[in-house]
Amino acid sequence: MKMTMSALCLALSAMLGACAVNEQPQTADAVKSAVRTSQNAAHTMAFYDGPGYAPAHSDNSNFVKDATLHAGYSATAKTAIYSLLVFTYYSQGGFRAYDQAADDAGNSFPAVMMDHDVQCYSFCARYETTQIRLSREYLESHAQSGISLSMTGQLGGIVSFTVPAYYVQGFLSATRATN
Repeated sequence: MKMTMSALCLALSAMLGACAVNEQPQTADAVKSAVRTSQNAAHTMAFYDGPGYAPAHSDNSNFVKDATLHAGYSATAKTAIYSLLVFTYYSQGGFRAYDQAADDAGNSFPAVMMDHDVQCYSFCARYETTQIRLSREYLESHAQSGISLSMTGQLGGIVSFTVPAYYVQGFLSATRATN
């Protein structure tokens, strides 16, 4: 029986390790390497999708589950659009409908709720995906300090998070051609 318990514990540990969250990049070079790029068939648009980053949080009932930088570049218009997609989770209250974001310096950014979902088991958890438009200049000006943002919702609720400097640096490095 003792051997069976040990084998069971070993198997359980292996399974839990396999279920662990994927390692997120911890350096600018790792972020740069993880940025996915794609183009449309005519090669007139390029898309850059940063890897997921899960900011640290202290409130398990309201937090940013994942944040990713994205860019789209039009070769014909010679313009790029940068955005931060933020995936929030909360277990108390109704949908927040995040529609405003502000950084720690008081700069405001429009936010648009792109998607939402609710999952109920023993309690209900709500998820929202929000897009925040940022300029390349703004990202470049925060490449050394990172970006600290707070989002507020039309229906209540505030969530704060930080995208670290190395993540911003790695993403900008991967999108140099979109200047």
